[in-house]
Amino acid sequence: MHSILNLEPKDLSVFVHEYIHFIQDISTFSGLNNAYVYSEYIHGAVTHIYKMPKGDIEVPIALPSNYGNIELNQFVNEIGLGWTDEEVTNLFISKLKKNRVRVPFNSYLSTVDEVFIIQVNGKKLPFGAHAIRESMAYILEHCITDGSLSAPDYPYNAAFAVAKHVYEDFCENELNVLALCDMCLQFSVPGRIFVETLEGYKKDKYIPKDPRDIYDFFYNRPCIQIQSYSTLLSGLLPFGIFVGERINDYYKDSLFFRFHDIVRRLIGTGLSMRLNARSFLIDMAEIGLRNKRKLEKNDLFMMLYAQLGTPVIKDSESNYYITPPYQMVGNTAVSYFQAIQQFIYLFRDGNTCCSLYEWCEKSSDSHYDDRCIMEPWSRCDDERLCPFALLWKHWNLRGHTPVERYS
Repeated sequence: MHSILNLEPKDLSVFVHEYIHFIQDISTFSGLNNAYVYSEYIHGAVTHIYKMPKGDIEVPIALPSNYGNIELNQFVNEIGLGWTDEEVTNLFISKLKKNRVRVPFNSYLSTVDEVFIIQVNGKKLPFGAHAIRESMAYILEHCITDGSLSAPDYPYNAAFAVAKHVYEDFCENELNVLALCDMCLQFSVPGRIFVETLEGYKKDKYIPKDPRDIYDFFYNRPCIQIQSYSTLLSGLLPFGIFVGERINDYYKDSLFFRFHDIVRRLIGTGLSMRLNARSFLIDMAEIGLRNKRKLEKNDLFMMLYAQLGTPVIKDSESNYYITPPYQMVGNTAVSYFQAIQQFIYLFRDGNTCCSLYEWCEKSSDSHYDDRCIMEPWSRCDDERLCPFALLWKHWNLRGHTPVERYS
């Protein structure tokens, strides 16, 4: 289980960085909502296919406008994410720009806010969950490992740079920025919450005596959720449980009981940490700093690593690994998440090739052939099913054949 400790220092830092993203996925509103949005898209696409006659189905699938609120959820999620693949080595901020975007669907939500970093050269960069997630993972990476390398300012130092631009005194303790990143990911518009919180702190000349005070600030204040006031936990906990149930609802057969166990373990652990150890990431960072960034001495990280296991990991030589959670030896059902991703590629992007080919090729549980690459759905009548074909059969999609849509 502790084989990760045999990694070279720089590789271990990369692993930790990505593992923090895994923790973010199961313990923040941003991560859970992203899973919800994607799962609802798949549900909507499959339901739409049921209404079609057997035979060819064109992909990407053209759903009716805002079918099941799918487009609304995707729109808000994308604004909050602020995704870009751009990286900037040296980030010089001229100003921050808040932009209110009209929601193009009839709903209780009429607008959603986004934030942009305006650089001194006039170019702009989105500041949302993407930049905050990366900044947060980078801070933790170099707090708890000793192989952390330098990285481009954007997105990896974006949160610190924005915080320094808004309220420089707040940044005297880097863990203040870490705590604020973590809390802002509990909202649908983390970029706006990040900036407005700092503006309020600056106006009040408030500097936390301890980064944990930031958690108290957010946990104790009322939040608006679906036009009503509630506390952070009273919104996050039932939402996380709901997301877990929705994911497991797609796999109702007893065949998937191991997958259900994995989902309950992952989301249950994430929510438990928010309920019982709200500042656990600050604790993890401080343990790392006290122990000279030796990961083997970071009991909190190692406990979570044992409790959660890992998602599917692919190394630089295209080898695949899974570490099952504690007391789930041999349970590799987390790999079903990889199969689910293929349905996103197929239904949304129109990609009929299956990128799980390498995984199946190296798995002792699968028999692969050319159909795995070009038409994985055609394997749903095989005696031994690959993960994709198993889901295709389970979702009663036999008889439907995806064909690429040509414009």
